[in-house]
This record gives sequence, structure tokens and C-alpha cells, in this order.
Amino acid sequence: MDRDSQQFAGLLASSQPTLFGYIYSLVGDHNRSWDILQDVNLTVLRKARDFEEGTNFLAWSTSIAYFHVLADRRARPKEEHLLEEQLLSYLAERQAERASTSPTRLDALLRCLEHIDDDQRSLLRKRYRSNGSVKNLANEMNTTAGAISQMLRRIRKQLRLCVERRLSQQQT
Repeated sequence: MDRDSQQFAGLLASSQPTLFGYIYSLVGDHNRSWDILQDVNLTVLRKARDFEEGTNFLAWSTSIAYFHVLADRRARPKEEHLLEEQLLSYLAERQAERASTSPTRLDALLRCLEHIDDDQRSLLRKRYRSNGSVKNLANEMNTTAGAISQMLRRIRKQLRLCVERRLSQQQT
């Protein structure tokens, strides 16, 4: 694989969470969103030569995703449509704008996660695993659900402030 192909593959790989979020925000169905994302990935790979290096990869790939969402929508009965076409178009534009800025937000969050202590990181992991309810965590940690909720609130606030600080530093 040559260097350009490796860079393109890196762009595609790093865009997956953002593309999925974009598609999901328009479709509202987890499984359909994954299916559409796979179709988008195939199209992006087929059109790799059309991508102009140095331009916004997310803007380019979300426009491809938008057309896949429209195609999926047309293939389904009208009763299944959550949104009117005009509203879908408006939301798609807003989400595309948001998608083009989210990698920096995600990068900031990942860096902020590195700076919280191990116990806080462990609590977050436990909370967001499949059975990580506050009640289950309270039982596991031999404390109250209120105490767990308070700890999580403090960690989230700390992360939010850290992300905001990092983003504001990037803008200056």
C-alpha cells in the first residue's frame, strides 16, 4: 500500500464514528445506520481517486453519506420516514457542519481523558459498558446510586471544562 493509500485509509478509519453519528442522526435506527455506513464506505473507497488531497475529507464523505441516506429513504415505505424531506435536508446540512468540527472535539476529549485519574477513567468505563447502570455500579462499589451519580457528574463536568478549554486554545 503506497503512502497516499495509507493516508486515505487513515482518513476513512478516523471518520467512522463521525460518519456513523451523522447517518444515525438522520436515520434514527442503529442497524440501518450501520448498513448505510457500510455502503458509504464502499462508495468512498470506489471514489477515492475523486478526493482532492488537502480538502475536507469529512465534508466530502458526509455528502456521500447524505445521498446514501436519501437512497435508503426512497427504498422504504413512507410510513417509516421519521422526517419530511425538507427537514431532513436542513438537518443534514447542520450535521455536516457539526461533523466537520467534531474531530477536534473528539481529539480534545481523548486528551482530557488522559489527564483524569485511573479511578475516574475506570468508573466511566464501567458506567458506559453494556450493563453499567448507576444502580449496578452502586451495588458493585458498595455505595449508593446517588454517590455514583454525583461522582459521574463531577467527572463529566471536569471533562467538559477541559474540552472547552482545549478547543478555545485551538481557536486562538
